[in-house]
Amino acid sequence: GMVMVDHNGNIALINRFAEEMLSINSKRMIGKSYQELKQHYELSKLLGDGLRRKERIHDEQTLYNPEPRLIEIDGVPMFEDDDTYRGMLFLIQDVSNIRRLERMRSEFVANVSHELKTPIAAVKGFAETLMSGGVKDEQTSRSFLQIIYDESERLNRLIGDILELSKIESKRSPLNFSPIHLQPFFETIREMINSSAAKKNITLEMNVPEEIFMEADEDRLRQIFVNLISNAINYTQDGGQVRLHVRE
Repeated sequence: GMVMVDHNGNIALINRFAEEMLSINSKRMIGKSYQELKQHYELSKLLGDGLRRKERIHDEQTLYNPEPRLIEIDGVPMFEDDDTYRGMLFLIQDVSNIRRLERMRSEFVANVSHELKTPIAAVKGFAETLMSGGVKDEQTSRSFLQIIYDESERLNRLIGDILELSKIESKRSPLNFSPIHLQPFFETIREMINSSAAKKNITLEMNVPEEIFMEADEDRLRQIFVNLISNAINYTQDGGQVRLHVRE
């Protein structure tokens, strides 16, 4: 959005995007003081500060309109060739989604770091025990090796997920849409994760009507639901129940 305020503090221009962001009508506001933006007190205060300072400004503010929206404001002073001050031009950008994505990335990195530490510590610990000769009987050795193998598989899955996310973000993972019959689709997922559910004695219930189809990338959709249902199993107590219901 763009808002131009002249040297007298009167609004000279408001474009359509600024109208939408600020929920104002340009016809009613043109020629009036920037202080008429009463519903956005902090923004009005910043515009006044820019006009007084007559220099570039940059700030971020939250607008409530009525939902909170984070905006980035850049103000540029306008001068004639003879250095006569004409006012300020303000560029207003909605950066809510960008900041939300930045927070998600930060949380993701923190979560992945935590997830990676556990299997790495397990592999290192059991490997060191075996190397030191602390385990004498074959059965215990095989048990330790099985744990090392399982944890290395877990690491492999985590790294695969990270690489897949990287591909999606860099647009190197195009979607291939096709019709998917959901009942057999979810049956294949059930077969993939039945063993995980059985280990915890968890009942896996899937209610998928026979007649439902959808258009999607089958591989990506399978990744999503395998991840979701696996998480449901992992975070459900032993002997619990995981239910999946599909409806139009």
